[in-house]
Amino acid sequence: MASFDPPVVLAILVAAHEPGKRKKFEDEYKANVAKRVASWTKNREKQSQYQPQLEFEAHVAEYVAFLYTETRPTRTTKNSNTVPKPKTLKPSIPIYGPRFTPPSLIDVRRRGGSTRPEIAYLRPINIVHPFFYPLLTKCPHCGSDDVAWDSWNGTGSREVHGVRREETALGYQLRHKDCIPDSGGTGTKSRSFVTTNQVFWKNWEHWEIPRGIPYFTSRSAVTRELFDIIVEFRPSTTSGGLAENIKQLHLLEYHEYSLEFLRAYQEENFKPGTLTFPRTFSPISPPTEQGYNDTSITDDFIRDIYMGFIDRTRSEESTEYLKNLNPGICLSTDNTFKVAGKATVVDTTKTRTKLMKGGILSIINELNEIIAWRFCQSASPAELFEVLEGIKKRCEELGVELPSMLVSDDCCKIEKEARKAMPDLQICLDVYHFMMRYLAAILNGTQNPRRGAVAVDIRNAVLKKSAEKDAPAQYWSKEEQETKMVAVYEKYSRMGGVWSAAAHAVHAAQLKHLRKGCLSRNRQDIASDGSRIEGSHKGWNGLQRAVASGIELQNGLCHDFALRRNLRIASSRKPGTPGSHAFVCSTFGSHHTRLVNQTSFLFNSIQLSAAKAQSDVSALIRPTLRNIQSGEKFGLVSSNHSDTFGGLLTIKSEDEDEAKVLIELGENSADQQPEVILAEFGIDPALLQKPETPQLSVASFPQDRNTQQLTAKRKHSESVSADHDDNPVSANKSATNVADVNASGPPQPKKSRLADNTAVCILWSNINNTSRSNTPLHPFFNSAPAPTVSTSLPQTQTVPLHPSGHQVEPALARVIKLLPLPDASGSATRLTRSQRLFMAGTTTNPKSLQIARGPEFFLFMDMRKEFGWKASDMTSKKWAEAVGKYNERLLQKDGIPGAVSKAPRALISKLGEIERMVLERIATNDFVARTSGKVEYWKEHCYAVQLIKPSTSSEGGKTEGKSVSSSRQLFILLFQPRKVAACLRCNKVMYPGPNKAPENHKKGHCSDGFKQKSTDDNSAPWPQPTGIFTMGSEFHPLLFLVAIRDLYEKVLIEQNHGSLNVEDEAFSLMLQQPGRIISVNGAVLFKLFSGYAIPAADQIPDNLMVNHDGVAYLRIDSLADTETTFSSSQHM
Repeated sequence: MASFDPPVVLAILVAAHEPGKRKKFEDEYKANVAKRVASWTKNREKQSQYQPQLEFEAHVAEYVAFLYTETRPTRTTKNSNTVPKPKTLKPSIPIYGPRFTPPSLIDVRRRGGSTRPEIAYLRPINIVHPFFYPLLTKCPHCGSDDVAWDSWNGTGSREVHGVRREETALGYQLRHKDCIPDSGGTGTKSRSFVTTNQVFWKNWEHWEIPRGIPYFTSRSAVTRELFDIIVEFRPSTTSGGLAENIKQLHLLEYHEYSLEFLRAYQEENFKPGTLTFPRTFSPISPPTEQGYNDTSITDDFIRDIYMGFIDRTRSEESTEYLKNLNPGICLSTDNTFKVAGKATVVDTTKTRTKLMKGGILSIINELNEIIAWRFCQSASPAELFEVLEGIKKRCEELGVELPSMLVSDDCCKIEKEARKAMPDLQICLDVYHFMMRYLAAILNGTQNPRRGAVAVDIRNAVLKKSAEKDAPAQYWSKEEQETKMVAVYEKYSRMGGVWSAAAHAVHAAQLKHLRKGCLSRNRQDIASDGSRIEGSHKGWNGLQRAVASGIELQNGLCHDFALRRNLRIASSRKPGTPGSHAFVCSTFGSHHTRLVNQTSFLFNSIQLSAAKAQSDVSALIRPTLRNIQSGEKFGLVSSNHSDTFGGLLTIKSEDEDEAKVLIELGENSADQQPEVILAEFGIDPALLQKPETPQLSVASFPQDRNTQQLTAKRKHSESVSADHDDNPVSANKSATNVADVNASGPPQPKKSRLADNTAVCILWSNINNTSRSNTPLHPFFNSAPAPTVSTSLPQTQTVPLHPSGHQVEPALARVIKLLPLPDASGSATRLTRSQRLFMAGTTTNPKSLQIARGPEFFLFMDMRKEFGWKASDMTSKKWAEAVGKYNERLLQKDGIPGAVSKAPRALISKLGEIERMVLERIATNDFVARTSGKVEYWKEHCYAVQLIKPSTSSEGGKTEGKSVSSSRQLFILLFQPRKVAACLRCNKVMYPGPNKAPENHKKGHCSDGFKQKSTDDNSAPWPQPTGIFTMGSEFHPLLFLVAIRDLYEKVLIEQNHGSLNVEDEAFSLMLQQPGRIISVNGAVLFKLFSGYAIPAADQIPDNLMVNHDGVAYLRIDSLADTETTFSSSQHM
């Protein structure tokens, strides 16, 4: 488009009029321009008032007003309903716009002007006017077309960020006198809108906005070219990186224009062969100073633009496409954690908190398409159940069959929850993790020269034929797989120098998978290896790699990634091939599916109307997306499992690199830590450094015999027990081998006395829902007093649960009623954007999980001084009192609007943090406050509670001074100041007192008696109830069973949830660990922690301890729901 030169355009318009009207038109035109410039200058107090720019824009506005007046249609009568026919312009009148560029250097020079720097200071202007965009003639609030266009914006143009140069935009006012009021109002209301205001466009998605109109926000605006660049390139870079790229383009434009200006100036003023020089020379001003005044877009505004695109379009666009995808036949599922670790919640003090500890759960089909994904607060299989329920509903809506296979890296863990949603699913183990578990047990790990050969042999033992380009892998039957795998193990066992001492236990565990059929496949014609899900992790974890992020941005990036990846994969398939989608073919690879879908709807409407008029039955229509009402949500969602106290579980570690094929995965996974893999089976990682001891033929290894793993545990427990006076025996040694709890076969399932979706999930969300037993309980429970049931109904009234005749008290019947979700509306005030998003998705207020800076922190410090809170002295009862007092004062304290009651762990973590900080300040003699620079506050609070116990002198008296400690402590604090050591499990300072002082952290175990350091699957949250664990090596089953009964009575019988203390919370979380409590033939079993012995003085009956699949368990008869028969000579 040619540049808009005001004098030239005015001359053309004047010439288009009749000679007698030209003078009048020219005078009015110039007067209107001058009047508009004066008005804008007066109303633009905080905006640019550069007069040449305002004059250029006023000329553009007057020119557009002339065009609009000349072409505006008029109705024939006042109340006519006929559509008026628009008028046309004379051929002599040119049409410029809607983007008007100022005159260039060549325009000025060719029309006799001089080369001046002011020419470079004029910016292009974008006009948003009904002359160029007739579709805007409707009310943005109610959609009515009974509106009137009024006048130009009274303050003039707005700033618009461009790709190479800043621009401006000028809007026109639209008025609607009879607009509907806001929700709840009555009558009508007059409204006015400006086409450059974000309110006008709040209901428009970016693809609905007519081409050429900038994208407007409350802060500023961007050109459509810049908006498209942000949408397209932001996922692959950062906001800061993209802002720097745009800045460089602006600087490139500045320097190129400067060179053009200097060349033109030289040509104009320096003639060859002469020595004359111009009197003055004014170069173009620096790019950001007055004059050129060009400031490119900032990184935070890029983020706002991208998040606006996500909120308005992309999240729903991605969800709609996922719902239209056929789930297929074979699903692969896994959790990835790196990307979820970046999804932090930010409070008003800019403190970041990681709450999505379950990672991202993603599911792909055999075509490698992501069909579902979500952020998880926990790694519980219950999250998978909720996703599969949505997929099941989607299949019903699409009219396709349910998937028949599910491949996972932990098949047995997810089996129960998966089959609750889809009972006919075959649950499979992926070959990659099966192979990696063997490779983790190789002696010397990746340094072993036979590691690659072992990987190939393991693969060949499972696969009959590897996957090829056009054919999936073929699997041996489970019997053949077991035979071949045993042969592989024995081959390298005889060879020697390959297997470590841990390999025997790993082999035993993997043989169970083979015998169960986890590595076989009921469909051989589709891809089902499971390694593709590991490959997809590279894409997830590549989002914002090595860059901090928040949960809002990370959620948006994940929605964008899922849609783009799926369309890229689907577009690579040829039309008509299996898995091809007609709608994807119509996109030609574009990821703007809503734009394509709307275009197809409009095309079909026109096509069908034309075909109907012409009686053409062969008209072709374009494919569109269906509106699938499956109820599925993706990304940040509310989880029933987390809402029912089932979250905050221990999560797994994850390898750094994802490979593409099995052998490459095995060879390149040096950071797939063998310790993590062995921890899944409770195997001592120290065995990796020891060679295998060939004491038992692998071929004759019985299916249910105790493995070498249990033997190692037993020896370890006995050696630990020898250090104590009560001569305890090993828990594994006293375990009874019981083969079948119910000799007459498994009982018929009955309706459970408890529902899964109730508050009792803190006790048995992993237990099968079966009926109550008629068999007498263990004598321990018979001797315990019966719980007191408080109910408002008559005591004789009972409520039947199932046809068998079993009845329960009404209080218990009330308990199984589904609990409503928490109401987050009342406590959602004064939250940041990411906090609100987290609360909306999870129904948990993030403010309850931490003590914020400011008044909350100062209140905590004052109460710590007042009550002498000291982590080493705090018990469960003291913590309950401290939390109650703190919350009471917090809610009553003035100056803390929107205060939220704190969870106990908020105070526990804050006290541990403060004590470490206090000791560091004392050691370095640094009491200066970071904000005020004063020392009085921290000096007072550092000595308010005595963390370091003063040592006694040789005469028995104490040394003077608050901060004086033993000679060892004094030397460390004064001469070797360093970070204060603290326990990562209980957050207590390790050594606040002198050597062997009672207030020091116990060596090897915390105050609750549990080990200080444990593997992820062999650890329990702090603090466990007193007495269950002692010395870090002893477990007391009777006290454990008492705690089970107490928690049951509090939660279910008494329904006194307010009485749950910190120990109850930690105890319930420990019970919720995956696989910690299981149900076998109606018997409820608790998996014992490895490395703990049962003292002989506890006198535990033999039949209370059982072995199941080679692992020691404790029976919990009080929770048993089926008839059981005990035998001391059988396995479970």
